[in-house]
Amino acid sequence: SPRNALLVETGQHFAKRSEEVAIDTACRFLLESGVVDEAAISKFLSRRVPSMQHFIEITEPVVARSMDFEFCEPFKGLEIIPDKGTRIARDGEHAIVTPYDNCVIVQPSLRQLGAGVTVMRLGRFLQQQ
Repeated sequence: SPRNALLVETGQHFAKRSEEVAIDTACRFLLESGVVDEAAISKFLSRRVPSMQHFIEITEPVVARSMDFEFCEPFKGLEIIPDKGTRIARDGEHAIVTPYDNCVIVQPSLRQLGAGVTVMRLGRFLQQQ
């Protein structure tokens, strides 16, 4: 798709390690893209061997219809719901269920709750090649 985006979760916003992961990731992206030479960014690269990455395709946002929205569990994000049709939230009388097996909950939050606000995204892990 010409409408692609990349989101790298680096950890908790307040954690020092998150900053290190973000800078290392950005540098490795620039290096892999051929934009810079390694010598130009070597001081920013972590010496740790990067762990295997997992890719989640976001298939749909869940947008609140009302202020009467609540999750069925205290989701933190990246939970995998094994069965299609599992109820994960409700919006008034409307049940929100998983659209497929092994559905991943991404960025659940009621912090900005309001009608028309995205309260989570649903996705699935992509097979790595």
